[in-house]
Amino acid sequence: MTKKSKKIASRVIIYLILTFFALLSIFPIIWALTTSVKPESQVLAYPPSFVPKTFTFENYEKVIFHSNYPIYFGNTIFVTLLSV
Repeated sequence: MTKKSKKIASRVIIYLILTFFALLSIFPIIWALTTSVKPESQVLAYPPSFVPKTFTFENYEKVIFHSNYPIYFGNTIFVTLLSV
């Protein structure tokens, strides 16, 4: 192998490793987003599925309209603005 081909090979290996760890790092975020649009029956299903069979925004409706989340969010904004 020439010096140039060794350099290219080492860069390819480095980028493959970095891509692997990037995908590994972003997987929980993608999992949380896909789970948030699943109905409860699919969330609790075994074995779990990555892609929801039906999309629903019912979970977001519950959080926004049927919980204290807007109050908590408002408190967070208030404290943040006071801190700045």
